[in-house]
Amino acid sequence: MKKYIDPGNLIMSVHINGVCVPTTLIDLGAVINIMTAHIMKMLELTDLCPTPTVLESKNRSRIKMEGVMDNEIVSFELWEYPMDFMVLKIKSTDGGYHIILGRSWLANVNAFIGYKLGSMFISHGGDVKLYYLIPSCDVSHRIGGSPLI
Repeated sequence: MKKYIDPGNLIMSVHINGVCVPTTLIDLGAVINIMTAHIMKMLELTDLCPTPTVLESKNRSRIKMEGVMDNEIVSFELWEYPMDFMVLKIKSTDGGYHIILGRSWLANVNAFIGYKLGSMFISHGGDVKLYYLIPSCDVSHRIGGSPLI
Protein backbone atom coordinates (compact mmCIF):
# COMPACT_ATOMS: atom_id res chain seq x y z
CA MET A 1 0.00 0.00 0.00
CA LYS A 2 1.22 3.54 -0.74
CA LYS A 3 1.08 6.52 1.54
CA TYR A 4 0.82 9.82 -0.31
CA ILE A 5 2.10 13.17 0.90
CA ASP A 6 0.13 16.42 0.82
CA PRO A 7 0.09 17.71 -2.78
CA GLY A 8 -0.12 21.33 -1.66
CA ASN A 9 -2.56 24.06 -2.59
CA LEU A 10 -5.11 23.73 -5.37
CA ILE A 11 -4.16 26.49 -7.80
CA MET A 12 -5.70 27.42 -11.13
CA SER A 13 -6.12 30.33 -13.54
CA VAL A 14 -9.43 32.10 -14.06
CA HIS A 15 -10.49 35.10 -16.12
CA ILE A 16 -12.46 37.98 -14.70
CA ASN A 17 -13.42 40.99 -16.81
CA GLY A 18 -11.25 39.59 -19.62
CA VAL A 19 -8.08 39.47 -17.47
CA CYS A 20 -6.28 36.27 -16.49
CA VAL A 21 -5.69 35.78 -12.76
CA PRO A 22 -3.11 32.96 -12.76
CA THR A 23 -2.76 32.14 -9.07
CA THR A 24 -6.30 31.63 -7.87
CA LEU A 25 -6.58 29.44 -4.79
CA ILE A 26 -9.32 26.82 -4.59
CA ASP A 27 -10.17 26.41 -0.91
CA LEU A 28 -12.49 23.56 0.03
CA GLY A 29 -12.83 25.01 3.53
CA ALA A 30 -13.79 28.55 2.53
CA VAL A 31 -17.43 29.46 2.95
CA ILE A 32 -17.05 32.65 0.88
CA ASN A 33 -15.18 33.77 -2.22
CA ILE A 34 -12.58 36.44 -1.48
CA MET A 35 -10.88 39.00 -3.69
CA THR A 36 -8.36 41.64 -2.63
CA ALA A 37 -9.14 45.31 -3.22
CA HIS A 38 -5.89 45.52 -5.21
CA ILE A 39 -7.05 42.91 -7.74
CA MET A 40 -10.53 44.45 -7.85
CA LYS A 41 -8.96 47.73 -8.97
CA MET A 42 -6.61 45.99 -11.45
CA LEU A 43 -9.63 44.23 -12.99
CA GLU A 44 -11.46 47.59 -13.16
CA LEU A 45 -14.43 46.27 -11.19
CA THR A 46 -16.52 49.03 -9.65
CA ASP A 47 -19.76 47.51 -8.32
CA LEU A 48 -18.68 47.32 -4.68
CA CYS A 49 -21.51 47.44 -2.14
CA PRO A 50 -20.90 48.19 1.55
CA THR A 51 -21.14 45.32 4.02
CA PRO A 52 -20.93 45.14 7.83
CA THR A 53 -19.19 41.75 7.55
CA VAL A 54 -16.03 41.18 9.56
CA LEU A 55 -13.84 38.19 8.73
CA GLU A 56 -12.24 36.34 11.64
CA SER A 57 -9.12 34.42 10.68
CA LYS A 58 -7.73 31.25 12.19
CA ASN A 59 -5.51 33.24 14.56
CA ARG A 60 -8.60 35.19 15.77
CA SER A 61 -7.56 38.44 14.07
CA ARG A 62 -10.48 40.37 12.62
CA ILE A 63 -10.59 42.02 9.20
CA LYS A 64 -13.33 44.44 8.14
CA MET A 65 -14.41 43.77 4.57
CA GLU A 66 -14.20 46.62 2.07
CA GLY A 67 -17.48 45.46 0.60
CA VAL A 68 -19.19 42.80 -1.47
CA MET A 69 -19.51 42.34 -5.24
CA ASP A 70 -22.44 40.34 -6.56
CA ASN A 71 -22.64 38.33 -9.78
CA GLU A 72 -19.13 38.93 -11.11
CA ILE A 73 -18.50 36.62 -14.05
CA VAL A 74 -15.65 34.16 -13.45
CA SER A 75 -14.52 32.41 -16.63
CA PHE A 76 -12.82 29.07 -16.41
CA GLU A 77 -11.97 27.00 -19.47
CA LEU A 78 -14.27 29.30 -21.53
CA TRP A 79 -17.26 28.57 -19.28
CA GLU A 80 -18.73 31.45 -17.31
CA TYR A 81 -20.13 31.37 -13.79
CA PRO A 82 -21.62 34.32 -11.86
CA MET A 83 -20.04 34.55 -8.40
CA ASP A 84 -20.24 36.79 -5.35
CA PHE A 85 -17.04 38.07 -3.71
CA MET A 86 -16.18 39.60 -0.38
CA VAL A 87 -13.48 42.22 -0.96
CA LEU A 88 -10.75 42.89 1.56
CA LYS A 89 -7.83 45.27 1.69
CA ILE A 90 -4.49 43.68 2.47
CA LYS A 91 -1.30 45.35 3.68
CA SER A 92 1.00 43.87 1.03
CA THR A 93 0.28 42.99 -2.58
CA ASP A 94 3.42 40.83 -2.83
CA GLY A 95 2.95 37.07 -2.86
CA GLY A 96 -0.03 35.14 -1.60
CA TYR A 97 -3.33 34.64 -3.37
CA HIS A 98 -5.45 37.58 -4.45
CA ILE A 99 -8.52 35.49 -5.22
CA ILE A 100 -9.84 32.58 -3.17
CA LEU A 101 -12.70 30.54 -4.57
CA GLY A 102 -14.58 28.58 -1.95
CA ARG A 103 -17.34 26.01 -1.70
CA SER A 104 -19.97 28.14 -3.48
CA TRP A 105 -17.75 28.23 -6.58
CA LEU A 106 -17.11 24.48 -6.31
CA ALA A 107 -20.87 23.89 -6.13
CA ASN A 108 -21.54 26.14 -9.14
CA VAL A 109 -19.02 24.32 -11.33
CA ASN A 110 -20.15 20.97 -9.90
CA ALA A 111 -16.52 20.10 -9.14
CA PHE A 112 -15.21 16.61 -8.49
CA ILE A 113 -11.61 16.73 -7.31
CA GLY A 114 -9.18 13.82 -7.37
CA TYR A 115 -6.30 14.76 -5.11
CA LYS A 116 -4.02 11.87 -6.05
CA LEU A 117 -3.83 12.99 -9.69
CA GLY A 118 -4.46 16.68 -9.00
CA SER A 119 -7.45 16.61 -11.32
CA MET A 120 -10.83 18.31 -11.26
CA PHE A 121 -13.92 17.56 -13.33
CA ILE A 122 -16.24 20.52 -13.84
CA SER A 123 -19.54 20.71 -15.66
CA HIS A 124 -21.55 23.32 -17.47
CA GLY A 125 -24.98 22.19 -18.55
CA GLY A 126 -24.50 18.70 -19.98
CA ASP A 127 -20.79 19.17 -20.80
CA VAL A 128 -17.94 17.96 -18.57
CA LYS A 129 -14.25 18.95 -18.70
CA LEU A 130 -11.17 17.56 -16.96
CA TYR A 131 -8.65 20.07 -15.66
CA TYR A 132 -5.34 19.46 -13.83
CA LEU A 133 -4.89 21.75 -10.83
CA ILE A 134 -1.68 20.58 -9.22
CA PRO A 135 1.06 18.05 -9.88
CA SER A 136 0.10 14.53 -8.88
CA CYS A 137 0.93 13.39 -5.35
CA ASP A 138 4.28 11.89 -4.55
CA VAL A 139 4.54 8.69 -2.61
CA SER A 140 6.21 9.19 0.77
CA HIS A 141 6.89 5.49 1.11
CA ARG A 142 5.41 2.12 0.23
CA ILE A 143 3.85 0.04 2.98
CA GLY A 144 4.00 -3.33 1.23
CA GLY A 145 1.50 -4.72 -1.29
CA SER A 146 0.68 -3.39 -4.71
CA PRO A 147 0.04 0.28 -5.57
CA LEU A 148 -3.44 1.70 -5.06
CA ILE A 149 -5.37 2.68 -8.15
